[in-house]
Amino acid sequence: MRFINRPEEERLAAIAMGEAVVQLLDEGGRVTSSLLLLKLYSFLLRESEPSKIRAARDAIHGVRRAVALKRRRHPRRLPEAVKPVKH
Repeated sequence: MRFINRPEEERLAAIAMGEAVVQLLDEGGRVTSSLLLLKLYSFLLRESEPSKIRAARDAIHGVRRAVALKRRRHPRRLPEAVKPVKH
């Protein structure tokens, strides 16, 4: 079993994320966090090399953290028409 250090794992995660973004762009679609996660999950499912599996998982966790941080900073506000009425 080969152990790799944290900077190497971060580099592999960045590569996995970059490959996912390039594939989405090549497909001609938008790059959204949801599509990026789907692409990373597909990498994870077809990968057999442990270091690449860890890289895909790290990339997935990175995207999830970014989405959660964005939601905390910019919570969605409901339009006035759908806000609950106070009684």
